[in-house]
Amino acid sequence: MVSPASPHPALLLALVVALSILLHLAFAGNRVALSLFAINLGASPFTIGVRTLLVSISQTTIPLLFGALGAVLGMMPVFWTMAALLVGGGYVLRKP
Repeated sequence: MVSPASPHPALLLALVVALSILLHLAFAGNRVALSLFAINLGASPFTIGVRTLLVSISQTTIPLLFGALGAVLGMMPVFWTMAALLVGGGYVLRKP
């Protein structure tokens, strides 16, 4: 772990910035790829717009919700709740 007194805090900052850029590219690329895939499957523009709306809303509200819960309850309940939601989503979306 790098402490603030470390001789290379600029390197840590550069790493965080690079990872943030890669994460943004992944989210943006995913949004475009899924929209093109939906068009390929014959989805209407309305359907694609609703999907984009739901993704945008979830990217805004979920961090706010879990940030507030983390401030009130601490990190462990938030961690286990997110883990349960991810496992539940994987279970619901599994292939038969």
